[in-house]
Amino acid sequence: MDRNVIFGLILIVTIIFTFNMMNSGEEAKSAEAPKKEAVKVKPTADSVKKATVIYPTNDSSFVWKKDQISYTFSTLGGKIKSVELQQFKTYAKKPLVLFFNQKIGYEFDDKGVKTSTSTLLFSPNVENDKIIFTAMTPKGTTVKHIFQNFKKDGSNEFIAQIEGNTSNSILFSAEMTTPPQEKDLEEERFKSTIHYSTTEGDHDYINERKEDTENLEEKLKWISFKQKYFNSSFVFSDGINNTQLTTKNGLDSTSVKTMSFKGEVPLKNGQVSLVFHFGPSKFYDLKEVGYGLENQVYLGWNLLSVINEYVILPIFTIINKTGWSFGIIILILSIIIKAILFPLTYKSTLSTVKMRILKPEIDAIKEKIGEDQMKLQAETMKLYSKAGVNPLGGCLPLILQMPLLFAMFYFFPAVFELRGESFLWAEDLSTYDSLIHWETSIPVLGTHLSLFTILMTISTLIYTKIQNEVSGATGQMKYIGYIMPVIFLGVLNSYASGLTYYYLLLNLITFAQQAILKRSIDENKLHAQIAENKQKGGKTKSKFQQRLEEMQAAQNKRKK
Repeated sequence: MDRNVIFGLILIVTIIFTFNMMNSGEEAKSAEAPKKEAVKVKPTADSVKKATVIYPTNDSSFVWKKDQISYTFSTLGGKIKSVELQQFKTYAKKPLVLFFNQKIGYEFDDKGVKTSTSTLLFSPNVENDKIIFTAMTPKGTTVKHIFQNFKKDGSNEFIAQIEGNTSNSILFSAEMTTPPQEKDLEEERFKSTIHYSTTEGDHDYINERKEDTENLEEKLKWISFKQKYFNSSFVFSDGINNTQLTTKNGLDSTSVKTMSFKGEVPLKNGQVSLVFHFGPSKFYDLKEVGYGLENQVYLGWNLLSVINEYVILPIFTIINKTGWSFGIIILILSIIIKAILFPLTYKSTLSTVKMRILKPEIDAIKEKIGEDQMKLQAETMKLYSKAGVNPLGGCLPLILQMPLLFAMFYFFPAVFELRGESFLWAEDLSTYDSLIHWETSIPVLGTHLSLFTILMTISTLIYTKIQNEVSGATGQMKYIGYIMPVIFLGVLNSYASGLTYYYLLLNLITFAQQAILKRSIDENKLHAQIAENKQKGGKTKSKFQQRLEEMQAAQNKRKK
């Protein structure tokens, strides 16, 4: 054998051996190195050399972890298949997966043939925290899906590129089924629906209580699949037109709802851009993301929403920064609110005491006049005017307090921070406490009794009794006040224990305030003041009293 041939063979064997050793060394280093957030995807450009892309022959999935968020990608459709928020757990202490069986993709005109990305197999590659999927259609068109700019808040950018496509739009669609995450499946279904906002900033949502389909002509800026405390949102850079939104309840206990949408998305230079957001529905976090996504956190209607956003939520957030137990935080919030309302409480109590002082005289007027209601009202108002007592003085302060009371009714079920937080016997302040429970469902109550709701009801009944004693209520009026607390026992039994705990605290603080006011209000002094007002002729007649007297005079003239 020629010496040069032998030398050549030896050189080839040496090169092959060296290459294998280097290759195995790199694999060993890769195995020993700590796992990075980027996923290793085969084949790479280096291994393929001249071939830019090798297309897979079947569907496969891989996981991309970024800032405690785990994204599962699928090569079939080049899409996000599921998302797990690793810093949270379900009520059952299982991994919190936002959705499963997600179908997301679009249809486009590929040289006269309708093509759907859901049928295309993509080849993935990772480049500096950017995931690029590439596929080729039967017509030879290259399609790219780019996922980039992954942020801690759960946002990331999605770009779809269709090589050489001159169409004006694509038909974009998404569908996802949400698994149970909270304690009460029915209530979770009630709180899950599709929210959306137009490009003009008008926000709306599909009725949560029923399965529904809506066809919208307005151009939408974003669409969100909102669960009770989490959301999966799609923000379209150039909007989405002629959108159809659909919600369906889950078929069994393994799913909450299936939500979907489809619509026409403008295609500019063969490209479409979106922002995905997957995460908790925290008001301030969503506000920081932008686009008005915080509107899907329902804080009540009109005035109640304003009170919660600009008064309650800022106070709650400041107290929350202390790091104290949420039971203590709610207590402090209750004290602050009652302190704000104390001037109104004082005026209401003072007016109620004055009315009680005048009650014997009012009873005497009723006995003297009899059934003539118009004359009775006029004489009663004359007495109030002489005594310097405003008959609405007790009601008006209570009415002014009502918006704040109702605002809290919406605040506690909506605030994410209470989710999973325990206090005393309540495992989770964002849902009802069920220390007392049974198997067979009872109408109104269900299968449990909330201890916080029971204590709230008892305290309200005691408060009603005290108010009856202060006002001197008799007859039917004495008993009407006892009906509402019993009704609220059924209504609030399945509401957030944080809410019923708050209402209980309000009652307890009110007891303390009433005890203080009882000692500070001198009834003898009020008696003397009322008597002095009568001698002076009372205050100037109100327009209401003047109107009553005019009506009485007209009625007397007709009788003559």
